[in-house]
Amino acid sequence: MKRRIIRSLLEKNTAISLAILLFITLAGLALRLHNLGAPSVWFDEAISAITAHSLIEPGTQTIPTVSLEYNRTMLNTNIIALSFNLFGYTVLAGRIPAVIFGTLSIPTAYLLGKRIKGKRFALLFAFFIAFATVQIAWSQQIRFYPQLQFFFLLALYMNERFLNKTSWKNLLLLAIPIVAMPLTENNFGYLLIAPIVAWFFIEKAGWIREKAKFITKLRPKHSIGLALFLITIALFWLNSVSPLASNFLGLTEMKVNYLPQINHLQQYISYFNAEVGFLLLLAIPGAIIGVLERKRNLLYITAFLLQLYMISYNIPWMQHRYAFTLIPLILIFALLTIEYTLEKTKKIFANKPNWNKHLRILAPLLIVIIFLASAAPAANLTFLPKEQYSLGFTAPQGEFQPAYEYIQNNWQENDLLVSTLTPVSWFYLQRSDYWLSFSHVGFPELPDTDGFMGSKVIKYKEDLQDAMTNSTGWVVIDLMGMSRADTQVLAYIVENFELVEEVSGRDRGVWLYRWTTQQNQTR
Repeated sequence: MKRRIIRSLLEKNTAISLAILLFITLAGLALRLHNLGAPSVWFDEAISAITAHSLIEPGTQTIPTVSLEYNRTMLNTNIIALSFNLFGYTVLAGRIPAVIFGTLSIPTAYLLGKRIKGKRFALLFAFFIAFATVQIAWSQQIRFYPQLQFFFLLALYMNERFLNKTSWKNLLLLAIPIVAMPLTENNFGYLLIAPIVAWFFIEKAGWIREKAKFITKLRPKHSIGLALFLITIALFWLNSVSPLASNFLGLTEMKVNYLPQINHLQQYISYFNAEVGFLLLLAIPGAIIGVLERKRNLLYITAFLLQLYMISYNIPWMQHRYAFTLIPLILIFALLTIEYTLEKTKKIFANKPNWNKHLRILAPLLIVIIFLASAAPAANLTFLPKEQYSLGFTAPQGEFQPAYEYIQNNWQENDLLVSTLTPVSWFYLQRSDYWLSFSHVGFPELPDTDGFMGSKVIKYKEDLQDAMTNSTGWVVIDLMGMSRADTQVLAYIVENFELVEEVSGRDRGVWLYRWTTQQNQTR
C-alpha cells in the first residue's frame, strides 16, 4: 500500500500538480499573513476576542457577550483562546487561527476538486480559493467564517471519499467535519451539514440497512456500549440544538414585529457579482452540466440553494458574511463550465488530424488563459498584498486603535467612556461605562440594554446630560453609530464637545469627542 502511494506521488503529472499546489498554498499563506496585526479590530472581532480571552482570564466571564458568543461558536472560541495563550492577547494572535484555516482551505479545495473532476479542475479551484480577495479578507479576521468554510470543504471531500468507498474508516473521517461544523457555529453549521447527511441516507440506504441488521446481532455487552454512544450523541445534539431553537424563535419574532416580508436575494446576488464577477454567470450552466455528468453534484446545488434561501428569506438582517461559505460552491459550478468548454475544444481539435499538433495542444491552454485573464479583474483576485481589505458596508471597519491610544495617553482619573461599539472599547481599554444606543441590525427602535457588555445605556439627550454631571470623559462614535443613533444626542455632542481631529473623520470611520467639567458648567 505504502509503495503504491509513493509510486503515485512520484509520477510526473502528480509531482507537477503537487508542486503547483504547494506554490499556490504558500502564496495564499503569504497574502493572508501580510500586515495581519495592523488593522484595528471591528465590532464582531472584538466580541470573538473578548469571549476567547475570558476562557484564559476567568474574571472577565461576567461580561454578557461571553456566554452569548461561546454558545454559538464553541470550537472557534477555544482555538482563538489557545492562540492567545501561546502568543499573548493581541490582534495578531487573535487572527492567526483564521489564517490557518483559510490557508488549509486551499489544499482541501484541491482534494475536493480532484474528486469532482480531476487534477486540472482541482488546481483551478485551489487557485481561486487562494487568490480570491474575499477569501483573503475573511482569513484575516478574528471570526469563525474561514474555519466553518474549511470544515464544509473537508466534509464535502470526506463525503466524496465515503460515497466512492464505503467503509467504517471513511464514515469516521466524514463524521469529524460533520461534528466540527455545528461546534464552529451552531446555526450555519447545522444548515450546511443537512444536505450532506440527507445525501448520505439517499445514496447509501442499502449499506445502512445492512449495518442495521448487523447491529441487531450484537452481544449484550456490545449493545450497552453502542447504547451509551448513541445516548452521548443524543445529549450533545439536544444541548447544541437548544440555542439553535432559541435563535430560530427569536428570528421568527423579529420577522413578525419588524420585517414581515424579508427578501435579501437581490442584495446577495449583487454581492456575489461583486466578489466573483462573470464567474457567477458561468456558474449557472455549470450547475446544470454538473448534474448531467454526476447526479451526486445535485448535493452541491442543494447546499447552495438551501443556505441562500435561509439567509435571503428567514434572517431579518442582511450580512455579506453569511454568504461566505457559498463562494466555493459558485467557483465549483463556474469551473465545471470552463472544464466542459475545454473538453469540447479538445474533441474538436482531435477530429482535425491535419491541423498543427502544437495548435491542438495550445488551444485548450489558450482557453484557460483567456478565462483566467478575464476572471482576474472580474472575480476580484488579489496577487499583491494589500494593507487592509474591505469587508463591505455590512461589516464597517474603523481605525479604532489610534483613537483608543489617544484616550489611553490622555486619560484622567475620573474620566468616563461612552461609545457606540462597547466591545471594541472593552477590547482596547478593558472598560466601557456607557453605550450610545443604536440598532445594530437597523431596526427603527433604540435598544434599552447593552446585551454585549452590560454597559449603561444612553438613548436620549437627557441620558447623556445625566452621565456628564460632575464628570469628564470621552465619546467614541463609529460610522454605523453616527448614522443610526438618536439625532438629538449626536447633534448635542457635535455642538458641545471637543472633536479630537487627528484621530477622527469619515475616512477613518471614527469620531472621538472630549467633554470637560467646564463644558458641564456651561451646558
